[in-house]
Amino acid sequence: MTRLAKLAYGCTVLALVGGLSGCGKVRDRVQRNEFDGHKFRSSVQVDDAVREKFTIRVPNATRSLRGAREAGRHEANRYCIENYGDSEMVWVNGPDVEDSALVLNNDDLILRGECKGW
Repeated sequence: MTRLAKLAYGCTVLALVGGLSGCGKVRDRVQRNEFDGHKFRSSVQVDDAVREKFTIRVPNATRSLRGAREAGRHEANRYCIENYGDSEMVWVNGPDVEDSALVLNNDDLILRGECKGW
């Protein structure tokens, strides 16, 4: 391989690596949705025995209960669609209740439900 070919190959590799490194940053921004003007990092925990049953935890929910509800609903929809092909679910304690009926643990909103897809 000539010196010029090696240089061109090196530049091509650097350009590809540099371009791909930016993809993660774009994806991260896209996945962090805002709800009621706040970003929430919700997470899902699954019952190993019955994977249809899930628990959603939305930290810092008191910043905006309305936003936390929607962030939790979004996470539940994502989980059920990815794993069961449908967003249909039954809530044990869900987001569609009065503020006083929401389950809060410290500052975290806790939602529980079961996917009904397939």
